[in-house]
Amino acid sequence: MTLDAAGRVTDTWHLHEHRDELARWCPPEALTSVSKDVPDNDWSHSNTLELITENPIHERLEAFRPGNLLFCVRNLDFVGIIDSETGEIVWGWGPGVLDHPHQPTLLENGNILVFDNGFFRGFSRIVEYDPLTERIVWEYRAEVPRQFFSRGRGSCQELPNGNVLITESTNGRVFEVTREGEIVWSYFNRSRDRNRRGTFYRTIRYEPEFVERLLAAGE
Repeated sequence: MTLDAAGRVTDTWHLHEHRDELARWCPPEALTSVSKDVPDNDWSHSNTLELITENPIHERLEAFRPGNLLFCVRNLDFVGIIDSETGEIVWGWGPGVLDHPHQPTLLENGNILVFDNGFFRGFSRIVEYDPLTERIVWEYRAEVPRQFFSRGRGSCQELPNGNVLITESTNGRVFEVTREGEIVWSYFNRSRDRNRRGTFYRTIRYEPEFVERLLAAGE
């Protein structure tokens, strides 16, 4: 859905109208409304939509043209790109590799960083995927894999220093890791309901200047 400055709807896009395009990457049985492998029969469950900006690979991969949209369909294990002019899904990756992912982000180097939940696998990981070589070039998982696991939700963000900020939603933990896999710091949600720790959905680091502008605007 596209809105103008006044909040009026100017355009809409419906995932279910693009099943034929999704079938290039996703098995046909996953694209039905009834499937034993899709929780709640919610095959079209999406969790991310990101506008693609200038990047170093769009001249080699037309799908990554600035203005297109990067999106994620969790229950299809799918990360794709929507052409903003035609509305077609023009690039995809993930089925057979990812397991109920969240928050794919296009990095400055043209790679994609994504939280790979491991819904069926039983542990989570963060992966960086190179669309040009079609390979995973970096991965973070805990030394004991099942000690890092968010069955749902979750997020990851590359920081200016190259480290990665990770939200392990189910366990109410936010932590920063180096590219060597060292945990720099961790924070656990102090809110609890009996024996259950409060969750975090997503954590994003903002530059201090951005926050200062918001605070100044409210004065």
